[in-house]
Amino acid sequence: MPPEILGLNALNEDDLHFVSEVYVHLEDDLKDALRYLNPDALEFLHLQDTFEPMLRDFVTDLETDEEHKKITDHILESLRKNETSNMEEHILRAAHLRRFLG
Repeated sequence: MPPEILGLNALNEDDLHFVSEVYVHLEDDLKDALRYLNPDALEFLHLQDTFEPMLRDFVTDLETDEEHKKITDHILESLRKNETSNMEEHILRAAHLRRFLG
């Protein structure tokens, strides 16, 4: 889950409007970050109701990094099966693609 979206759900519509006025490239930066959002991760974490409406209204025309999604799909499947022994490689590959470990 891209850290750039953490906390955005706490903002109301007026807050988002203000932030987008003072942070001129907010939408562009969010689009860049959200390329790495795997919607299945929101579901896995039970956060889809929290983030999806805000993201749908705030950022349009999202493009998904398919390679990153494939890797994070594997990570999510491993978590579902509680098979976490070989996840480090996949986590590092995903981090390398998005150039951020967190």
